[in-house]
Amino acid sequence: MQGNTVPVTSWILIELARDQELLRTIRAEVKTALLTPETAAQVIWDIPKLVTLPVFTSVLTECLRLRMSNNPNRLLTADLEVGGYLLKAGNQVMLPNWNPHIRDPFWNEIDSSPNAHPADKFWGKRFLITDPETGELTNLRPRPGTYFPFGGGATMCPGRFFARQEILISVAVMVLKYDFEAIEVIDKKGRVVIGELEYDRAGAGFGALHPDGDLRCRIRERM
Repeated sequence: MQGNTVPVTSWILIELARDQELLRTIRAEVKTALLTPETAAQVIWDIPKLVTLPVFTSVLTECLRLRMSNNPNRLLTADLEVGGYLLKAGNQVMLPNWNPHIRDPFWNEIDSSPNAHPADKFWGKRFLITDPETGELTNLRPRPGTYFPFGGGATMCPGRFFARQEILISVAVMVLKYDFEAIEVIDKKGRVVIGELEYDRAGAGFGALHPDGDLRCRIRERM
């Protein structure tokens, strides 16, 4: 399980380090799930609340959308025609999640403003919905077939709920205890590069994608 949870946790921390406003928003939100003062020697969390915080959940969901790459397999039990192609019964079909996860037509419908966030770029609030009357934030449910970072059907990852808790608790502790901000991106040869830290395509199709380099950060303890 750690083969996926550690990279995804890292990606969330990377995105927060690059966006200080989002980091402050997440920190304020996770504090509402504390059952003890944040300065307590042993911090206790309201876990059911923590894992359903809307902005926090949106950031995790967006990282899973962009950084999980898997290929669920299915055995055809009958002939199937798709896009003019006939797939014969008895063959294995691979369903890579990468195409629907970054397919512009659906994801850009969520933000139809002139400055719509591209589907292949991180946007931490992509999965947020604001109630026009109350202003309450809730989370978007993706359309079926557009989002399946944990696979689907009877073979969907049975550890997905534990994995989500593990990731969110780890990030919550980090944002509560530390301030951190991005300084520069370092490639695999130790050189400073211009631009964002990208993912390593060598791992495509095998789960969480790893960063293709490092992000140099400034970190300081808050308490």
